[in-house]
Amino acid sequence: PVWSGFGRHLVSNLTTVSNSVRGFTVLLLGRYFGERLIADGRAEEHDALPIFLRTEQLCAYARFVVNEAGDTRGIDRVRKFLNEGRSIRIEDGPDGWSLGDQKPYGLWGLFTVSARVSGLVADGPVGLTDPARDFVENEYLPHLKPVLDRVTRLVRKGGNIDATKRNPVM
Repeated sequence: PVWSGFGRHLVSNLTTVSNSVRGFTVLLLGRYFGERLIADGRAEEHDALPIFLRTEQLCAYARFVVNEAGDTRGIDRVRKFLNEGRSIRIEDGPDGWSLGDQKPYGLWGLFTVSARVSGLVADGPVGLTDPARDFVENEYLPHLKPVLDRVTRLVRKGGNIDATKRNPVM
């Protein structure tokens, strides 16, 4: 109730589906990483969605492992993969997805329209608006600085990661 009342003032197109601050955080980070990797020449525009989906996977594991967040989208698959071993794989395709079909049922499909109408994401599959980019760079990146290179590699190409609280990436 607090988020619905207050959130609608911050995010004008808030819906019952796009109702999570953490969901918008992941959306901004995923689009930011795609934008940066493309701008740096380390990815192409068609890589934006896979980069986003790997960011969403990594964030789902981090939220569950560190914060024990049970409201994470795809929590059942996150638990299943973690029960199979400490090392998990961030990858493209259904074998690594945190949801059965991560594109439409994940944050990309559920939050992009609300974020676009609210002025957070640019038109098209890549990028943020200037205020949203500034926010990510000033608020999120300083916290990620110690692990930014490792996180960038994981969201760019995928890979294995130990899903433990002691792992600084988590």
